[in-house]
Amino acid sequence: MMKNMTIQIRWMMGMLVLLLAGCDKESDDMVLPVGRREIVVSGVGTGFVQKRDAIGQNETGPKFGEFYFLKTMVLNNQPLGKPRWGCYKVTDGVTGELTAKDKASAFYWEEDETVKYTFHALSNPPAANYADDKYPVENPVAGVHIDTLSDGTAQGRVMFGDYSKGLEYFVGHTVSDKVRPGDFKLSMAFKRQVSKLVFCKFIHKNKNGETQEPVESCKIIFPNLPKQATFNMAEFHQFDNTVATSTRDFHYVTFHYDTDEDNLGIEFEWRQRYTDEPNQRLYHALYVPPFKFWEGEDGRPESQLGFFIVMYDNKSYTGNIYGINLDNNGKPTGKDATQVQAGEMCRFDEIILQDGPVAGGGDGSIIIPWSTKEEEDMPQHRYSGVYSADDAMRLYEALKNGTDVPQQFYEDRDGEKVIRLFANVDWSQLTGELWISEEYILAGQGYNITLGEGGSLTCRQEGKLYINKELYVDGVKQEQG
Repeated sequence: MMKNMTIQIRWMMGMLVLLLAGCDKESDDMVLPVGRREIVVSGVGTGFVQKRDAIGQNETGPKFGEFYFLKTMVLNNQPLGKPRWGCYKVTDGVTGELTAKDKASAFYWEEDETVKYTFHALSNPPAANYADDKYPVENPVAGVHIDTLSDGTAQGRVMFGDYSKGLEYFVGHTVSDKVRPGDFKLSMAFKRQVSKLVFCKFIHKNKNGETQEPVESCKIIFPNLPKQATFNMAEFHQFDNTVATSTRDFHYVTFHYDTDEDNLGIEFEWRQRYTDEPNQRLYHALYVPPFKFWEGEDGRPESQLGFFIVMYDNKSYTGNIYGINLDNNGKPTGKDATQVQAGEMCRFDEIILQDGPVAGGGDGSIIIPWSTKEEEDMPQHRYSGVYSADDAMRLYEALKNGTDVPQQFYEDRDGEKVIRLFANVDWSQLTGELWISEEYILAGQGYNITLGEGGSLTCRQEGKLYINKELYVDGVKQEQG
């Protein structure tokens, strides 16, 4: 098993790219008048792990709900007719095949074999109670709503939240420049349209670092993430949002966000859940929009999209998502993992709620490390910062002697060197002034630095730092309440 690292938050993350590969389903074709053939659609979906599964397998069909399609046609580089929409559903008793909801919703191949087609498809899953029989959600509300318009397009809205929204099965795909195939089949490789955060376990420790009663439930809040978004089925984009020469790789519907205060803040009631097997836990997921972790305009931790709050036992704990991107060999790639994209899953294995500030730190943290590998054993890699008494002493000696600070202790951020504390620091040997060069920023993250009698620090500061148990915010001493 993977060894977890304990800072204020201890965790394991696996970023699982949920890519769904297409496959054909053999089916009898019905001969229609004037040489037109009905389009038979086959597709696949996925669960929590990276694998190939046909939609409808293991009774998952109804969980996807209805599939909305937008079809456009081009002949000799000119539009052929108006775009039109169709509605399909999983074929009863047939795995991996979709059937038109009714005759008016059915698509047909044109007789002219030179016509080129583009298909956008999205599922419209219903609300769900299937993921938690012990704690069912009363009157769950579906997270996706799609309305068709008279011009042949469809517009929709997605509300983010837990599994009860049905977003596990909100998938989509695009097929572009398709000509009529010889077997008259259209294969779709559906991809999840939203991101997923999985919280496996919380541990509460008091200010002395002693583990308290098991955390069975808490509330998680992402105050800066939008609660909902709108979209239309004529507007898709690539996985990495880059511009392509065609729509061939445009498999993700484009979300538009209302960033008014009333539309910000995703809340999630987390519960520890077990199976009937001893010590076997179920993972409780939160479905969110794709987002960059650190994108707040003012650079403050509490302004970032990755900033979150955990409410437990009438207390609040805060942190920020950040990390190091590892390659397939578990080695740092040199590029920070700064976002979670559509179809990706971030798994937090163990989050520690640490009371403090004196023993074990304060109210903020950075989560490490980050990996794009599948869930398996991998070496641990620390984010740049101070983690131990030995680290603190090495940093102190460099600062005192005016020598270069070892690179392992700071993050180079746009020319500024940010030194982050991941542990309390004992510099009680300091009885005078320690001046830290302007090129460095000391980010306390709520941890405490103990100085000797008469000791003082002169430096740029960021966030919350305790010096001899007195709180400073961005270098300004706070009045004690």
